[in-house]
Amino acid sequence: MTAKFLPALLLLSFVFVTPSARADKPSDLDRAASKIAGKIRKDAPRASQTPPRIYVAAFHLAGDPENPVGTQLAAEFSGLLQKYLSGFTFLTPAEFDRILAEKNLPASYAFYPPMSLCSGSSLGIDFFVTGAFSLQSAGARLDLTISPADPRRHSFTQQNVAVSLTPAMRALAAGPSPPSTSPISAVPIWVSQDHPPVPDSDVIPLANPQTAKGNTLPACVYCPSPLVSPEQANVPDKMTVYFQVQISADGYPARISLMYSDSCEFTSKALAALKTWRFHPAETPAGKPIACLTVVEIQFRVD
Repeated sequence: MTAKFLPALLLLSFVFVTPSARADKPSDLDRAASKIAGKIRKDAPRASQTPPRIYVAAFHLAGDPENPVGTQLAAEFSGLLQKYLSGFTFLTPAEFDRILAEKNLPASYAFYPPMSLCSGSSLGIDFFVTGAFSLQSAGARLDLTISPADPRRHSFTQQNVAVSLTPAMRALAAGPSPPSTSPISAVPIWVSQDHPPVPDSDVIPLANPQTAKGNTLPACVYCPSPLVSPEQANVPDKMTVYFQVQISADGYPARISLMYSDSCEFTSKALAALKTWRFHPAETPAGKPIACLTVVEIQFRVD
């Protein structure tokens, strides 16, 4: 073959081979799945007799956490993970809901992964995958968090993953979300059997100045602070826990809902203490005790 034909052959190779290679190039989401799958496989329980179980929760759109596109993106990412994690068990949303029902846990846990993670061992799930995405002009940007249920292992993240959206998904993301079926701002995590809560329509929300006007606030009678060790006190950013509490007309916590927490361990300690609290109940202007709804921030005490 003469040298004068080589440039032409090289040009043909560029024209015909390069586009094919580009078409086979994995997406950012695929590459993220591959990288995360490697970390999951490394952290998977070794001694377990059953395949490790993974649940990919619906991804959240900033400002609209129940946007239906999050469910589609989570399903797409779950499919990519399964490609790299053969032998692992992936739970569907329906299977996860059934587990919650069997464990008598509120369905709203499905919308609040941190509380699902706190119950991970009892749910029989080894890894939770959560994601938050924002819409961009060319698609979306996704931040992923993978949380092992084993508290001895650390969570890991994959941030700023570029995601392509189909025209149908973009239209869905821009449209109104379906009516919410589960509260995200306050997740019920405990209900008293001895002092059951009353219907919300019969409760005075004291955080609302319009409805609280004229009624007195409940007052703590016995409200011990949960104890933490000096070592635990070295992470003050984890020691913030807010609950929404329905206080009964006889001064007992009737229903406790989690509003904010960044630690399963501190949430557990705070909840255990709050269950024992006793209040002088809220009262009407006429002095009648009434059930009320209020927000409680838990203050921890170093043992």
